[in-house]
Amino acid sequence: MGMGSKLYAIQSIALAVGIIIVFNLFVNFGVRTFYAPLKYEQFCEEGKAARAYSERQSCEGVGGFWYEPGANPHGSPYPARPVAVGEKYEPQGWCDPNYQCNKNFQNSSELYNRNVFIVLIIAGVSALAIGLFIKAATAVATGFIFGGVVSLIVGTIRYWSDMQEYLRFIILGIALVILILVGCRRLKSA
Repeated sequence: MGMGSKLYAIQSIALAVGIIIVFNLFVNFGVRTFYAPLKYEQFCEEGKAARAYSERQSCEGVGGFWYEPGANPHGSPYPARPVAVGEKYEPQGWCDPNYQCNKNFQNSSELYNRNVFIVLIIAGVSALAIGLFIKAATAVATGFIFGGVVSLIVGTIRYWSDMQEYLRFIILGIALVILILVGCRRLKSA
């Protein structure tokens, strides 16, 4: 292999890596620009947790959840009220004033992550398709194929914990079929 062909191979790898990185930055910053991420402060008022809520009515009035002495409705291994180090534990109720806004934030985050997942999957599949149809520039095609795979991985990881089991199975099956088709098409034409 001559010096010119080594230089060409290095340039091709650099171009492919550049396309992988820039494609994914472009897609992710595009999502962030046109579909702003959620902020916790949009759901939970700052300073609400610093106020004292000594009874159920005042707690529930701000969307909180009142924990009764000894009751543990959420399966938490902790006592009904946080206890300071060295403090003798005396059962009494306590308030989680951010309970409802936390639930709202989690529900909205799940929807947001699902929508971003859809955008990233569409971008990834589009990049794979572009990579398959580019014949003249192998480095560009490789960059788009790998960029699409990275986009599929990032989108799936982002939504994975919120995804239903059957949807995980379907997504993995579709990804496997796409990768097999890409591999067969690219390796057949090589």
